[in-house]
Amino acid sequence: MDGLIKYTMFFGLVVFMIFSPKEPEESDSQEIVSIVEDFNNALIHLNKSGLKKMTSEDLSYGHSDGSVQDKNEFIEGVMNGSFRFVTIDMSELSVQMVDDIAIVRHVLDSDYQNQQDEGHLQIGNLMIWRKDGRKWKLLARQSFKL
Repeated sequence: MDGLIKYTMFFGLVVFMIFSPKEPEESDSQEIVSIVEDFNNALIHLNKSGLKKMTSEDLSYGHSDGSVQDKNEFIEGVMNGSFRFVTIDMSELSVQMVDDIAIVRHVLDSDYQNQQDEGHLQIGNLMIWRKDGRKWKLLARQSFKL
């Protein structure tokens, strides 16, 4: 009987370890920060193929003026629109991992150019990244005025 109790306790421990929620690894958060930086660089350098690879087919890209774009509209706007990011810096960056989802919040500081002028932009950003296979893809982004 003593062996049966030990076996049952061991089996229960194994089941608990397999099915208990796992804490996200620090490397996941670091990977997301790197991907967000790559995304920002793709915006600055008008890297169309990079933007296509980093965005989900189901992308919802919301701007601080309330307009929302799907993936094709977003990429078309970056490539052919009048607004251009010159620099992008992030502050107050936080990453929260939930299973295959990364919730990223930050303040975006940017120098920009458009057809009329140049200026500086400071907005808040909420980004939702989803792991698609082995790659992270931007599923949703919403900026807001500070």
